[in-house]
Amino acid sequence: LAQVRADQASALEEAVLARRELTGLTSELRDAAAVHRAQQEAETSARAEIEELQRALEETRGPAAEKAVLARQELAGLASKLSDETARAGRIQEAEASARE
Repeated sequence: LAQVRADQASALEEAVLARRELTGLTSELRDAAAVHRAQQEAETSARAEIEELQRALEETRGPAAEKAVLARQELAGLASKLSDETARAGRIQEAEASARE
């Protein structure tokens, strides 16, 4: 009977130790899961922010590109006018020189 009780006490002690270890492992697992969730949330948030920044960049690129095209067209028109005026001034000078002769 004493041996049975000793075996029971030993088994009970092992069960208590196993329970403590299991409780500790469960706590570690919960902590790890919480850290993992926090990392996932941070990653999701970062992805959303990156996507928003990319959309904002695309929205500003469109109008900026359109303005650049219009500016180039305007400059081409001004360059053409300048060329025409320069040619006209040259013809006027030639005509004045011919008239003097």
